[in-house]
Order: sequence, then C-alpha cells, then structure tokens
Amino acid sequence: MPLLFSYIIKLSISLAVIYIFYSLILRRLTFYHWNRLFLLGYTVFCFFIPLVNISPVLQKNELADLNLVGIIPSFDQLSTPLLPSADSGLPRTWQLFLWIGVIGVLVLTLRLLIQFLSYTRLKATARLIPGKGVRIYQVDKDIIPFSFGSSIFINTTLHTEDELQEVIRHEFVHVSQRHSIDIIWSEILCILNWYNPFVWLLRKSIRQNLEFIADQQVVKNGIDKKKYQYLLLKVIGNNAFSIANQFNFSTLKKRIAMMNKNRTPRVHLFRFLFLLPVVVFMLLAFRNTANRDPLPVEFHQQESLHEADTTPAPSVPPPPPPLVLKPNTKGHVITIADNNGESVVIIKDQKNKIIKAIQLEEWNRNEKYFTDRYGPIPPPPPPVKPVAKIRPVQPPLYIIDGKPMKEGKSVDDAIKPEEIERVDVLKGESAVKKYGPKGENGVIEITSKQSLSLGDFSGLVIIDGKELPKNQKLEAIISSPDEIESMNVLKGDKAVLKYGERGRNGVIEITIKPSVQQ
Repeated sequence: MPLLFSYIIKLSISLAVIYIFYSLILRRLTFYHWNRLFLLGYTVFCFFIPLVNISPVLQKNELADLNLVGIIPSFDQLSTPLLPSADSGLPRTWQLFLWIGVIGVLVLTLRLLIQFLSYTRLKATARLIPGKGVRIYQVDKDIIPFSFGSSIFINTTLHTEDELQEVIRHEFVHVSQRHSIDIIWSEILCILNWYNPFVWLLRKSIRQNLEFIADQQVVKNGIDKKKYQYLLLKVIGNNAFSIANQFNFSTLKKRIAMMNKNRTPRVHLFRFLFLLPVVVFMLLAFRNTANRDPLPVEFHQQESLHEADTTPAPSVPPPPPPLVLKPNTKGHVITIADNNGESVVIIKDQKNKIIKAIQLEEWNRNEKYFTDRYGPIPPPPPPVKPVAKIRPVQPPLYIIDGKPMKEGKSVDDAIKPEEIERVDVLKGESAVKKYGPKGENGVIEITSKQSLSLGDFSGLVIIDGKELPKNQKLEAIISSPDEIESMNVLKGDKAVLKYGERGRNGVIEITIKPSVQQ
C-alpha cells in the first residue's frame, strides 16, 4: 500500500478515536475551556501520530517481545491481507482514490471561498455603529445575529434594547476569545478529511462547545437563566453565513440542558489523563512491524510450498538442490531478500526456520545492536524498483450556464470566482444519464450570476428602461451575457416603491452595452 494512503488511513483512525473519547468521556463535563483546548490540540496532534514510529525505542529497550505489546495488533499486519499493495497489479485503484480525494478537497475549498465572498459582501453593505471596543455592524436585512473575527453583525430593528444588550454580550465572548480560529480550523479539517464522518462530528462538537462557553460567560454576568433561554428561543433560526459564530444553534435543547446542569467538580479533571493510554495504544498500533515480520503472506506460502512439495512431476526435471548456508558465529543464518522493493534482512536458526525479519534501513540505524545479537550480514543486493504504469485520469466535464466549456480552456479563463452563483457536481449514473458518455468522468455544473435564463422568475424585467413583455424571452433580445453592461435586482419595498404593484414579485433591471445598441 502506498505510504500516502497508509498515512491517510492512520490519520482517519486517530481522528475517529479522538471524537469517540470526547463523546464518551468529556462532552458531559462543564469544563468547556478544557474541552476547547482538547478539541483543538488533539485534532492537530492527530496529523503527527501516524508519522511516529516507536519500534526503535521498543527494540533498544528490548520491549518488542513483551506479551503486552504483542497483544496490540499493528496496523501493518491488519492492512497487509486486506488492502492491495502498491505493486499488486492495481495501481489504477489507488489513482482513482487519489483523484476522488482531490476533487472532494477542491469542491469544499470552493465552497469555503464562496462563503468568504458572501461574508465580505455583507460586511461591505453593512453600516458600522459608532462606539468603542468591538466593532458592531448594522445590517438592514432579516438576519440572525452572528460574529466573525473581531466584528458583530446584527439588525437592531428586530430586537429590543434589553435583548440587544444580551445578544451583544453573547457575541462579545466569541470575539474576545477568538473563537473564529476554532471555526476556521474545523472547516480546514473537514476540507482535508471530507471522507471521514467523524471529522464532521468533530466540527459539530467544536461549534457546540464554543456556544457552551459563550452561554456560560453570559450567565456568569448575572442574567437570569430563564430570561436568557427565552431570548435564545426568540432569535432561533437559520443563518446563511455558516462559517461564522452564530447566535442561532441547531442543538438549542442541548445548550439549555448544559446551562441548567450543575458545575462539574474539579476532581473530574483527571478524566483528561485517560487520553494518555489511548495515545500509547495508537502509537503501538501504528508501529512499524517490518522488523518483526514484514514479509507478505506470499513469502511464507512460497517457503512452505518448497518444503512440502518434495516430489516433482515426472515431466518436470527435479530442481537443483538448495544452497545451504552455514550458521555464523552467533548460530544464525542471515540472508537479504527483496520485499516489494525494500531490502529485508532474514534471520534463520540452524534448522532453516525464520525467527526474525528486519528492514535493512532499520538494521543500519541500529547496526551495532543487531550485529552483536545476530551476527554480521552479507552485502545487500541492489534494491528492486517496481514499475507501475500510470493511466492518465480524464478531467470532468465542465458545464457553464448550460453550455460545455471549450476544450483547452481552463475554468479560471472561462469564468471568474466572483461571477459564480452556484456549483453542482454530478457523478456516476446521474452524470451519464444527463450528459451521455461525456459525463463518465463526472460533471461540474457552474451557474453564473449573469446567466440569461430567468427560470421561474415571475417578476418584472426592464431592459434599457423598457418592460420586457411576458410572452417574450430574454434570449430574443440578448444573445450573450457579454452584451450586458450592468444588471440590478430590486426586491420587496424597493421594487414596489419604484415600479408600484407591478414590482411586487421583484424587478430585474438590465442595461445593454452602447456598442450592442448601435
């Protein structure tokens, strides 16, 4: 199995263990700040656990042969019979997995960028309320109060003065304690590990714990719990800016339960120490067992077949007698074999039975120790490099505003990120069913903000000050979005104020470029 995928699987297991530990041991405690440090610190630490190999430490201190260590199965031993090796004839499978992972990372990265663009646009249209300390912005939209970075966004017309005071106090906790760092890290964690369901549960737990911290601080300042809980019920809703700290939270019932829960005694802080044996277990499970028995199953099968099959078929000449090597001064027979492109030192006893197999690289690092114990080794053979044929992976089909993107043209050249309204990804049968054989490699549908298709829009369309008849299509007047100079959308009271009752369902104002009008 390629090292990259071995690392990814070990990382996924580590993150899963961290979430399970948090869910079973820590989530019900009221040590919210400690839980925050745990969720941040150990999710970062998980990226380094797969890189640690404690086998040299075990070998040096002669702990590798302990029964306790032997009871814990290693990942290498479990994955060898279950997963294909890098040169087992299935390189295309690993390439397919790699491309699926990369596409998932790209799609989620694009999603995060779109969220940031939405946030920056909202901030640009908001009005800064004069005051000292934290920056508070007035948003003239029907939004749920939220904070991000060092800013708080709220519509003051939707709340009373008392409510505003408590809402701002709640959001100020998020701002002062820099909870946006946790939010951004949880998003990056999901982008890099989108295929792991436990990562999405960790993301939810991180956001949930931040709300517990803010609720605890607000209640500490003396506000009545019931009054505060009624305020939460009043402002609950769905916030479009999912990347930001939200006053709204889907698990409101859990938040209220945690506010009413008695404070956990400090003696329960010892539960965090339970993680130490869990980390030791993971390190032992991820140890490199090549120095114990790295040879694949086929190697041992070949050895046993040579021992059992002593009578050749009549039509096949008998094989030459095997080369018998004499034991060295330590009573061992040492040879070097190739194992999937890596040189391995094979140690046998006087009865030609394998008692140890150690990677040559590991032997060289601890040469004095192994030589004193087993004797010297013969010169190693040159390493065999496996040759794998790489099959080029075809890119997906890009559809921009209902039309395939021209060959040889990149997405960045075809459309700018700020012009994108929506991105849809089709895979497998759904892509082939809609686009035929061209969709076999997947389809990415991009809808621009200046798409000519009005869809089910039932409002008023104004082109250069003239109303577009209901029975006439926009494509009959404008053949390409490039002919549009500007486009303005009016909704609600603004549309009615300018166009009367005709603008009740919304108005789209389009200005055609002067060069096209001529």
